[in-house]
Amino acid sequence: MGRLLLVLLIVVTVIVLYRAFGPHTFQRNAIHTAEPVIKGPDDDGEFIWKLEKERFKQQRARELAEQQAQERKLRQQRLAELRRQQATGSTPPGAKPGDTPSPKSSDTPPAKPGNTPNTTPGDTTDSSATPQE
Repeated sequence: MGRLLLVLLIVVTVIVLYRAFGPHTFQRNAIHTAEPVIKGPDDDGEFIWKLEKERFKQQRARELAEQQAQERKLRQQRLAELRRQQATGSTPPGAKPGDTPSPKSSDTPPAKPGNTPNTTPGDTTDSSATPQE
C-alpha cells in the first residue's frame, strides 16, 4: 500500500510540474516579449534619436561657423588697424613715441659652435679639456 501511494504521488507531481512548466509557458512568454507595434514616428526610439543627433550636428555646425566668422572679422580688424598704423607711421597702441622695439631672441643670430671666445675659427680642439702632464 505504501508503494502504491508513493507511485501515485510521483505521478501527481509530474502532472503538476508539466502543467506549471510545460511547453505552453514558453509560448506565452514569446507573445509578451514581442516588440511593440510602431504606429508612428513618435513611437520609434531610433528615429527620434537620429533626429536629435542630426539637430545637434546642425547646431554645432552653426556655432562653429559663427565662431569662425567672428575670428575672421577680428583678424580683419586687426589687419586694417596694423595697415593704418603702418601707413600713417604711428606707433602701436601702448608704446611711447621714441621707444625702440626691444630685440627678440629670434633677431639675434645663433652662436656658431666653432666661434667661442676660447677657440679660433679653425681650432677643433676642446678648450675646456685640461692638458695632460
